[in-house]
Amino acid sequence: MKPDSMLREEISIDLLDPNPDNPNTMSAKSFNLLVDNIARMGFTDPILVRKTQIGASVRYRIVGGHHRVEAGKVLGYTKVPCTIIVDESFTEDEEKFQLMRHNIIKGKLSAEKFVAL
Repeated sequence: MKPDSMLREEISIDLLDPNPDNPNTMSAKSFNLLVDNIARMGFTDPILVRKTQIGASVRYRIVGGHHRVEAGKVLGYTKVPCTIIVDESFTEDEEKFQLMRHNIIKGKLSAEKFVAL
């Protein structure tokens, strides 16, 4: 995605809908670490969303950041920072591709660097 095909703004957490196809899971331990980190640092990474229309209501479907949204709910956030995909040519297939891509692209912890840290 190119920068001009996205907007950044805070969106009411109640307007964010999970993507039912999201294949990512997180252990309770990892989720608790995520909640703790957001409590300490706030949202350092915005939620990636796509605008959807349900009747006359505008809503947003989560493409990346499902667990961060859930952590925000646990912490009582009413709004969260979001990157909104506004490119009208962004298709359902591209959304599914990005959903998978966001779940696959993760770094791997280096034991040597971890110990040195």
